[in-house]
Amino acid sequence: MELNKEPQKNVEELGDVTQAKIVKIRPSKPPRHRKPLPVWVKRLVWAVMLLALAVGSFYAGWTLTEDKDSGQNNTAGLFEAVAWTEAESKAKVPRTEVAAVLYNDKAYVIGGYDKDGNPQSVVEVFDPVSDTWGDGAALPEPMHHTTATVFEGKIFVVGGYAGAGSTATDKVFLYNGESWAEGPKLPEPIGAHASTVLNDRLYVVGGTLASGESSDKVFSLGIAESEWREEASMNTPRNHLTVAAVGGKLFALGGRDGTTSTMQTVEAYDPATKRWTPAKDMLTGRSGITSAVLGGKIYVFGGESGDKTFTEAEEYDPAARTWTAVHPMRQGRHGLGSVVFNETIYLFLGGPRPGLSVSDNVQILEFIPKEE
Repeated sequence: MELNKEPQKNVEELGDVTQAKIVKIRPSKPPRHRKPLPVWVKRLVWAVMLLALAVGSFYAGWTLTEDKDSGQNNTAGLFEAVAWTEAESKAKVPRTEVAAVLYNDKAYVIGGYDKDGNPQSVVEVFDPVSDTWGDGAALPEPMHHTTATVFEGKIFVVGGYAGAGSTATDKVFLYNGESWAEGPKLPEPIGAHASTVLNDRLYVVGGTLASGESSDKVFSLGIAESEWREEASMNTPRNHLTVAAVGGKLFALGGRDGTTSTMQTVEAYDPATKRWTPAKDMLTGRSGITSAVLGGKIYVFGGESGDKTFTEAEEYDPAARTWTAVHPMRQGRHGLGSVVFNETIYLFLGGPRPGLSVSDNVQILEFIPKEE
């Protein structure tokens, strides 16, 4: 199998592979998804905690100071993953290679492949409070291996593959809450890339070019700009990667190139110096991954190699340059999407087996304030 191309429809069905060796106490009935606490309750808890910290700091002779490296205060890391649960409701259309983004407190799960390998224009909207799905406005055309990011108050769906194969596109679609419109086209077609927002600029990182080669290119778009700007290239060309913004820097993580589908490489981009520098490699190399940022830490989930999917979930602390394994996912997935809502990370759909396979569920990792 060529790793930088989408597997064909006749990919052999493989059994699920579970990497985690843990002991579970199984209840007599499947656990019900516990809805996140209301925002006002969590804010009250945080207020009490911060008040206690302030009083303690007064008597101990120290004060709560700003973390100059990360740009966040030192409460940023005070979160601890509790356990995985699963949403009771299921998506109407099982898919893989989707994009997901939180918009107006709801998760938009966009495009992808269905079980027959047909590209999708469907958009489904998940409400994390009510644990329900609804229909969103469909994309103007079917897309997969694309990205979705909130920028300028809109959802930006940037690049991806159009059609049933691996044909990259330069198209950009914008959603304003009611309808889709076309945005500024990319300088060149790109798919299987990653995107995020840093310092009021939307960044598009890596991916696969129209030629099929892995890209090291980086493009950015500023507020109210109509043309993309080319940034400094990554040190490592790659596709099927993930990207995250923390502490004023951009982090490119994992992915694949023409030689391996299990890259561990992580590098960081400083927009002030316009330089990419090596960061600490991931514990587990993989591609087709997703990531989320919570409390100043980067969390990387799932992925695939040539013969299995991954349940691994890992936390990266950019300030300490350390990786830590957290609770493994309930099921391995690749080509999945993720959002953060109320100190909870939601993982959407994705393939349970390498290549063309789909799912319809939402895996949920809840966090609590960490005692130190």
